[in-house]
Amino acid sequence: MRRHRLNHSPLLAFLFAAVLIAGAAVVSPAQAAGSGCITVDALNLYPAIADADVIVVATVVTGSEPGGLALRPEAFLKGTVQSADLAVTSTTGGDCAPAVLTAGQRVVAILGDGGGQLHWPGVTQVWTLSGGQAQNPFTQQGEADLIGRIRAITGQYAVPATGSGGASISWRGTILPLGGALAVIFLLGLVLMRTWHRIDPT
Repeated sequence: MRRHRLNHSPLLAFLFAAVLIAGAAVVSPAQAAGSGCITVDALNLYPAIADADVIVVATVVTGSEPGGLALRPEAFLKGTVQSADLAVTSTTGGDCAPAVLTAGQRVVAILGDGGGQLHWPGVTQVWTLSGGQAQNPFTQQGEADLIGRIRAITGQYAVPATGSGGASISWRGTILPLGGALAVIFLLGLVLMRTWHRIDPT
């Protein structure tokens, strides 16, 4: 009776290809070349926060380009703090379904730069803030709770400086009282010097 010898080569090749495909599938979307797509799990924010380049509380405003939108920062939870509007590209740069934003909305946005330019966030990367609540099509929670969870991971809550000239000094509230106090001290010094001169003319 003849035994049939099995050829394992095709089976090994198939298993090897499956391992490669599985390995590629676990790569974070934000790590894909040129992609700003970040998948956010509302129950576990850490992986998305680690992948993000900028996390910001902002108001959606009309951008400099016709029909474009930008984000006007209110506070940075991650990233370099700046007061200028954050321009984003018109697409997510990845496989994310894009978030729907309209001018005037307050949002918390988790953004990836995809190689130097902030991409339009995916639908899971943005929460709309209204009435103390933060929500997107998949989750809803308190605004303070969401910001607190992100801040607990990043350790950052930085408010951009407002105005170009820095904080102004009030003449009536600061300069005049300080000047008056210095004048009184100067006059007291003159009186004391004159009194001392009478005591000891030398």
